[in-house]
Amino acid sequence: MNQLLILMQQQQVPVVFNLAKNQPISQHQCHFEADKLTPQLCFRKGSENMIYQLHLWLGNQLIIPSKVGMIKLTNESAWVILGNRLAQVAHINGNMLQPFLKEDVVIVKKKVIKDYFEKFILKVATKVTLDTEGFEVLTDRQLQYATLEITEHFMEQSFGLSLQFQYQNTRFYWYDKQRKHTQLLVDKDDIIVQLTERDLTAEQALIDTLSLLGLSKETTSLFQLKDAKANYFP
Repeated sequence: MNQLLILMQQQQVPVVFNLAKNQPISQHQCHFEADKLTPQLCFRKGSENMIYQLHLWLGNQLIIPSKVGMIKLTNESAWVILGNRLAQVAHINGNMLQPFLKEDVVIVKKKVIKDYFEKFILKVATKVTLDTEGFEVLTDRQLQYATLEITEHFMEQSFGLSLQFQYQNTRFYWYDKQRKHTQLLVDKDDIIVQLTERDLTAEQALIDTLSLLGLSKETTSLFQLKDAKANYFP
């Protein structure tokens, strides 16, 4: 089903949902969203339990599934219907979405929080946006090193250097807009939040060094020699 929906999206074929006899098709057509819905997992841990919420974002638009009459179509890869729109949810499956179609929050008892995270959350935690409160937080702001990787730029028909910044548990490309990254770690009987915050000053110093060496990032995401005119393609 997932591959069929992807093919229909590529061809912009509308889907008809819940069509009753003698009803016009135009009133029940669902058109595909170009962008995927981005999930945000929110956790608020208190003394007795944890409140878990799942929000979806379409660009800057916040979508709370239980408030918009969302309908889940598939499980393996979560496709949903929002009114007359059909969209895919990034990174999570339909089972993670299911509890939030009717409820705003899921309450998790304190004694099973660790097991709940291990069973349902950790497998997607590195792919989605996390919003946490009440957990122990380990903060890392130390840039470990940077790497340059020779990369082919097909559109420009050239090669350049891809710059990446390595922190303790996370790697960022120089052009990433994301300034911090949250990970979840299991420590004995508890969950710890690992927060990585980018050192933009240290990163910029390395970018400036590349500029002094004659490398420019003006036209692509890759660093190239400013006056290079070599064409590596026949």
